[in-house]
Amino acid sequence: RRDELELVFRAWAAERTPQQAATTLQAHGIPAAPAYHIDEMLNDPHVRERGLILKDAHRYTKGRHIAALPFDFGATLRPAPCWAEHNDDLFGGLLGLRHNEVERLTRDGVLA
Repeated sequence: RRDELELVFRAWAAERTPQQAATTLQAHGIPAAPAYHIDEMLNDPHVRERGLILKDAHRYTKGRHIAALPFDFGATLRPAPCWAEHNDDLFGGLLGLRHNEVERLTRDGVLA
């Protein structure tokens, strides 16, 4: 019977937009939400109001819209580091290497 029910539901849903289908189901106590393509999600007022779209703050992709996580860790969000951005801090601060040693190891291909 599940196959029959699925056919009926697919026919019903095909006559509606995803938003109309979700609204009708919700009105009858059935949890539902439309499944979006990324461009639809970026323009949905509810998604924007919930803070699920952010402007990327990374120095190389600044201004691009990205999907946020649907939960909050409570920490300040900041961009991911660039490749090898913290080599001096890591190899200098933690291992005690001087800046010129880190540069030489990078030149020699030991570090990225």
